[in-house]
Amino acid sequence: MQQFRMDRGLLNSFILFLLLLLAAAFVLLRIDFLPEKELQISGQHGEMRLAFWYPNTSAPLSLDAEWLGFPDQLLSPEEVERNLASSVPIRFPDVWQPPKPRRHVMTYTLMLKRIPQGAALGLKIPEIKNSFRLFLNDREIASGGFASDDLDQHEAYFGDRIVRLGVLPENARLTLQVSNFGHNRGGVHDNPVLATDEFWTDYYRFNILVECVVISLAVIAGFLILLEFYLVPEHRELLWFSLFSLVLAGYIGTSGLGGFATLMPGFPWQIAVRMEYIGFAAAIPLFLNWLASLYKEDLHCKAIRWLSWISLGMTAFVLLTPSSLFTGLLYPMLIFMCVSIGVSAWAMVRLVIRNRSGIRILVVGALALICGILHDLLLFIELVHGRNLLGLGVLVFLVCQLGFLTFYRTQEQLRILDLNKNLNEVTEELEGRIRWRTEELEIRAEELERRREEANSLLRHDELTGLLNRHHFLELIERRIERMPRLSYSLIIIDIDRYKLIVDQHGREFAEGLLREMADYLRQLCGSYFDRIPARYGGDEFIIWLGRCSVEQAEELAKVIRKEVTAMRFPVKIQSQKNTQVQTTAELKTENFYRCTVSTGVASAAPSRKEETPPALHALLARAADAVHRNRHLSRNPSSAMDREV
Repeated sequence: MQQFRMDRGLLNSFILFLLLLLAAAFVLLRIDFLPEKELQISGQHGEMRLAFWYPNTSAPLSLDAEWLGFPDQLLSPEEVERNLASSVPIRFPDVWQPPKPRRHVMTYTLMLKRIPQGAALGLKIPEIKNSFRLFLNDREIASGGFASDDLDQHEAYFGDRIVRLGVLPENARLTLQVSNFGHNRGGVHDNPVLATDEFWTDYYRFNILVECVVISLAVIAGFLILLEFYLVPEHRELLWFSLFSLVLAGYIGTSGLGGFATLMPGFPWQIAVRMEYIGFAAAIPLFLNWLASLYKEDLHCKAIRWLSWISLGMTAFVLLTPSSLFTGLLYPMLIFMCVSIGVSAWAMVRLVIRNRSGIRILVVGALALICGILHDLLLFIELVHGRNLLGLGVLVFLVCQLGFLTFYRTQEQLRILDLNKNLNEVTEELEGRIRWRTEELEIRAEELERRREEANSLLRHDELTGLLNRHHFLELIERRIERMPRLSYSLIIIDIDRYKLIVDQHGREFAEGLLREMADYLRQLCGSYFDRIPARYGGDEFIIWLGRCSVEQAEELAKVIRKEVTAMRFPVKIQSQKNTQVQTTAELKTENFYRCTVSTGVASAAPSRKEETPPALHALLARAADAVHRNRHLSRNPSSAMDREV
């Protein structure tokens, strides 16, 4: 978890809101803060004298004076009356301590003298998870579970019970019969309390409302967070907090007034006693593991791991053994819980010192929870008396956890927004680089394509004239011949006369220009015919392939070529007198232009019958070349001189 400093403004606002919420709860629950007038009582040998009752403001009367006790027997009211004179008063026991786990029964009798007649009374019988029967004089007025002299017929109950007695006569006898049949815990774990109906109404409304709200919130939060952990299992802190909420709900629901019994009548006591002891063993270690998962760097210590393993062992022992065994570990479990609370306090102090994110909200809730648990323990061992504040402490804790989770999620959202912003910036930068790189690659691709085309052109075309070169020309013609072997065609080879002399007399630049002009002429001559293909055949030689052409047509075209080339004029520069050489009759020179002649040779592949195969291409080329030499020899006849001046 990335650590953020807690915003002081957010913390102060949250604490103020929490205080206002608590104040509103106190007002709605009509808690009276007026000073209570203390009831005075004196008891001796089972007789208790009640002072004047103040129905609206009197404090409850804890019946911790001496009761007449008759151990290991269930007595009827008549039997109690007969045994009062011979019985020795004993103190109302907290826990029976038998030599070994066994079943017990116990009868308690209390004589009340001079009871005020102006107030209706009620008696709270603390939780015992056994069975009980309460008698007023000779009449049974309440019971919990089923108490029987047949030990196999007992049925237990759990949760504190408040019995309305009404307006009692001036003298009354209360008889409480308790049976224990399942575990080492024998009698009630606190003193019965006598108070007015008004007091018990406020007490019940406050406690059961708080407990039911706390149980509902804890159970809903536990299952929802467990579902979230199922969806995102990498967040282990969700697992610890969900288990902690469920264990806390089980502990609250099975202690005090027994919220589960109120919400679900008939809740099995066997499950209730196990849930309460699991709360003793596992609640605080689960809270510690939650803290350790949130702040891994700060709470990586062996103490938390050892407490977790011990808690796991105790929980397994409670789940797998009879109640007669695990209830004997009550006080060791309470000591373990106190040690766990101490480790939790140390962990939170360490986090506060290091100023970790959200820890102040966590500390407020944890302090309320710890105070509620400690107050419950003090009530349990009878060091203090009064209302149980555990439910209120858990409620404050859950509200604080809601604030913490809200803060935690807000910080996660802010971190996600920052990451998204940074990611968008990086994405835009990468997209810019990609666009730049793409454009660069496109330019390079275009350049490579251009060079490839140039290379292909150089492979197929003559660099000087732009016509097809000899190699590609022959390859192209051979492919056509292979596709159409019966096709008649002709070849014309054109050779510039005395080309070497032209180079020597006018220079290579002029000679190359002459070749380009000749190529342009041939390209123009063949451009409008799809079956005429010109090419440069050699140094000063050109060739034309004529598809579907007879030898007579080829001869006529060669004649046209010779005539038109002879009529062409090529501009030249006048050279100095010392460089001027004697001209031959084949060259006609004027002051600005130069004319030349060409020799041609024609060969044709036109079989006379269908069964004959046309001659091979190389044979035609040789025949056309021979014709060029023959025609040049004839053109050198003085009577047909081709070089003349304009």
